[in-house]
Amino acid sequence: MGKGYKRLAQTIIISGLSVVIGYLINFFITPYITDNIGIDAYGFVSITNTTGKTIQIEAQAKKYEQLGYFIAGIKNEGILIDVTSTAGTKTSELVKVTITGNLNY
Repeated sequence: MGKGYKRLAQTIIISGLSVVIGYLINFFITPYITDNIGIDAYGFVSITNTTGKTIQIEAQAKKYEQLGYFIAGIKNEGILIDVTSTAGTKTSELVKVTITGNLNY
């Protein structure tokens, strides 16, 4: 029984650390993106840490070009690597995209 409880405790601790790391990544990457790239022309709907290194950003802007500039900034500043994005979807006055990439560490 001792090994079973030890294994359960390890699993709980690792799961808890994973959640904490996800929150910390979201807490620190949001200001970094807004400070280094800015949000004058576009806005965030959400930033999510989908796995340990993968970040998903829901972004919106009035023009496709603004989102293209934002995505290029994320790539060129090295904020995320292996960056992909969905095709823009225009609803009323806003274009929305989902940007996915991996943290550069």
